[in-house]
Amino acid sequence: MKTFFDFLDRLVETLGILVTCALIVIAFIQVFWRYALGNALSWPEETSLMLFLWMSYLGVAMAMKEEAHLRVDAFVMALPQKGQHIMRVICLAGAVLLCAAITCMSFNTTMKIMSRGQTAISIPLPIWYVWLGIPFCFALTTLQAVRRLWLALTTSEN
Repeated sequence: MKTFFDFLDRLVETLGILVTCALIVIAFIQVFWRYALGNALSWPEETSLMLFLWMSYLGVAMAMKEEAHLRVDAFVMALPQKGQHIMRVICLAGAVLLCAAITCMSFNTTMKIMSRGQTAISIPLPIWYVWLGIPFCFALTTLQAVRRLWLALTTSEN
C-alpha cells in the first residue's frame, strides 16, 4: 500500500511540475510574441486557462495529502484530545464522500461533453480533455482522503 501511495505522490507532484512549467513557458511565449514581435498569438490564452484548471485541481490533491486545506478549527481545538481525533475522523470521512461524489458527477459531465465532440476554439483539442482534469484530480484527491482517513483510524489519537 505504501508503494502505491508513493507512486501516487510522485505522479501528482510530477504532473503538477509539468503543468506549471508548461504554463510558464506558454505565458512567456505569449508575452514575447505580443511585445517583442508585435503579434499576439491566439492559442496561448486558451491553453493557459486549460493548464491553470489542471494545475488548480492537482493542487487540491496535493493539499489533501498534507491535510493542508483551509479550515476553521476553533471549536475542535477546544475539545479534549480524543474529541479532536474523533472530529478529524468525521471530517476526513466527509471529505472522502464529498470527493467521491464530485469525482462521479464530474466524470458523468465529462462523458456528456465528450459525446458532443466539441473542440477548443483556438487549438484543435477536444474540450473534454480539459474537463477530464476535474474527475481525474478529484479521484486522486479521494485516494489521498482515504489514505488520511486510514492513517487517522489506525494510529493513536495522541
